[in-house]
Amino acid sequence: MKVAEGAEAGGGRRSKRDAVLDRAAAHLNARGVSLASLSEVAKALGLTRAALYYYVEDRDDLVFQCYRPPVKRRPAIWMPPPGRPEAGSIV
Repeated sequence: MKVAEGAEAGGGRRSKRDAVLDRAAAHLNARGVSLASLSEVAKALGLTRAALYYYVEDRDDLVFQCYRPPVKRRPAIWMPPPGRPEAGSIV
């Protein structure tokens, strides 16, 4: 599946950048971050390497951008329910 098709499959509301990062993250997870090159990721996404550079600055930025959304969601998962004291707090 090419990136443009992935963007449409998301209901048309997702940006192409989000589709690129989602597919790149899946590729990095499957191949391993240390073994994946930008050329390889671009080819897997149906993009040129130059097109991939439109979305990210370099390989480190690609990895950072791919894993930033899940990390940003984690604190919400760890937060206690409303009205309950936080873990480790003295009541």
